[in-house]
Amino acid sequence: MQKQVNREEIIESVNKGVAASDQLKYDGMKLVDRLFTVSSKLEGKEYWEAQITPYLAAGLRAEDLGLDKTNDDRVARNVRFIRLETVDYKESLYSLYYDVRFTEGKEWRQVQVILPVSYAENELKLLDRPTLM
Repeated sequence: MQKQVNREEIIESVNKGVAASDQLKYDGMKLVDRLFTVSSKLEGKEYWEAQITPYLAAGLRAEDLGLDKTNDDRVARNVRFIRLETVDYKESLYSLYYDVRFTEGKEWRQVQVILPVSYAENELKLLDRPTLM
């Protein structure tokens, strides 16, 4: 007996997977932008912390990331997605790679960053300190 393939179901399943992957990349890009945009003033750092906290996994604090330490204002200017690596599909664990161009004071800088994240039910959570390369 030959099993019938429902092409529409397959296409719908693939489209949902692509949409979820695109949303994960986009949410990661927003997080990177927020991570790299911080004011050197106290109220700016408090605002930065408030922006970052919803993205943090339980037990991780904004100050643990080490990205709030700056003597000048830092502004993300260009965030470019590089790649997505699946660490554990069943647990929804991923590594997101981005290239970031930012200014710190008057100096332009560029760095690549790896975000260890979970992404379940359309919610991105940063699991640990990002790796800068």
